[in-house]
Amino acid sequence: MYYIEKTYDIEYAHRIFNQEKTKYNQECKCRSLHGHSGKVKVVIQSEKLYQAGMVIDFSDLKPIKEFVEMFDHSLILSREDPMVANLFIGGINIWETPYIKVMEKVDMFDNRVILLDNNDCSSEVIANIMFENIRKILDNIRSELGFTLRPIYVKQVEFSETNNNKIVVTNDNI
Repeated sequence: MYYIEKTYDIEYAHRIFNQEKTKYNQECKCRSLHGHSGKVKVVIQSEKLYQAGMVIDFSDLKPIKEFVEMFDHSLILSREDPMVANLFIGGINIWETPYIKVMEKVDMFDNRVILLDNNDCSSEVIANIMFENIRKILDNIRSELGFTLRPIYVKQVEFSETNNNKIVVTNDNI
């Protein structure tokens, strides 16, 4: 089995407006708007090597890079967040790519804002959105390059909001 990894750096801000207090977390700091220097690591798996002794040429992963970069220097909020009504008095522009169906982007005062349909915008939710969309993107890359018979899969996506905290979403069905 072969695994290749590609890592992307992103800077983003978010908040978890509905974070609940717990015995050990009375402050609920994540309710406040805050930022992270995050990393997205994509692990792609293949049972064998193909042309030129590679799983896939890293340069063929450019559509994954373009997707991840959409989150770079973005404000990520839940559509249900009360803050949204105050930010977007002028309206919201629908924004879609072939891969993203669950969010909108608004360029307000030259700022990138991503609204998630999910009620939360925790790092776990963002990691899952990354994983599901990157799987679709890799399938599309395989189709575009004529690699549909090559068993190349996204094994996992690791999303680190800091150097100390990491979320891992895996595909255990392969």
